[in-house]
Amino acid sequence: MDSFSKRFEQEGGNLYNLEKEKKEIDIQQDGGGKGKLSPRSENWKKKFLEIQLECKNLKAENKKLKKKIKELETNR
Repeated sequence: MDSFSKRFEQEGGNLYNLEKEKKEIDIQQDGGGKGKLSPRSENWKKKFLEIQLECKNLKAENKKLKKKIKELETNR
């Protein structure tokens, strides 16, 4: 019976570490910090233009490849 009461007196070994979990969640949900993209920042505009240019290039490449596929299918 003596060891049974010690179970409730010992420290550590928590099933859940709530403080640690809360800090990790706060870090993941932290928004608007320095260096992040926001609609007013130059970084956002630059990134948007890069993505837009990449999209145009991929569409043009896609058209070329589709045209090439049609040519190869008609030559069979």
